[in-house]
Amino acid sequence: MKTEHIFLVKAGSRRQAAEKICRFMEDYNLVSYDEVLPVKDSAIKGSATGFWKEANRGMEKNMDIIKGLFSLLSQEGYGRFEDLSDIPQGFLSKIFHTIAHLLDGFFGVDSYFFNLEEDSHWVSNRLKRAIEKNPDQYWIIKVLGITDSSEGFPFTA
Repeated sequence: MKTEHIFLVKAGSRRQAAEKICRFMEDYNLVSYDEVLPVKDSAIKGSATGFWKEANRGMEKNMDIIKGLFSLLSQEGYGRFEDLSDIPQGFLSKIFHTIAHLLDGFFGVDSYFFNLEEDSHWVSNRLKRAIEKNPDQYWIIKVLGITDSSEGFPFTA
């Protein structure tokens, strides 16, 4: 099983950025892959033309995931905020839990774009200004999390 993620990270070089992401993934307790591979030639420096396009595409994909999960809840009769307290424990509560993680910044297997500098699935205005001021210090890098499907899901807990 391969899971694709893109990371926004601050580093002095492409290699340092990839190493920082790999260290994060090695030390992270909530998601575990058998192997984490930076995708060759996927690195985009903050000064590159496609940097913000890729960042925005990643954040839009995160939002699409959230909207899709809300749609599942709505199809099951939990489409209003007031209904959320009645969600039964199990599959539906797990969907709600995943939504909460995406909104509050916990990296998970459902995370597509992850801002490693702010532990977030988005980019704050403060960080946007910092990137605009020093674009060569920021990178977007795609990685593949690889899990041997015979071992199960990429969860440690």
